Amino acid sequence: MKKLLLTVVLGLCTLAGFSQAKFDVHAGMSMANITNSDADLKIGYSVGVGMDYAITDMWAFQTGLNFTSKGCKGS
Repeated sequence: MKKLLLTVVLGLCTLAGFSQAKFDVHAGMSMANITNSDADLKIGYSVGVGMDYAITDMWAFQTGLNFTSKGCKGS
């Protein structure tokens, strides 16, 4: 029983090492402006994290969470 459990645990560790998942971080700048208005341009930020999991060569699963500030400065 101990040998079977050890084999399963080592097998799962091997699969995790060859995983097709990639993690990434997004960061950037945004410039918001309202047309036909006296409002000024507002510079904001955009940050987020994501994951890309390749199921096969043709199929993949992507997910992520991003936060972006928006708006404009009133005059």
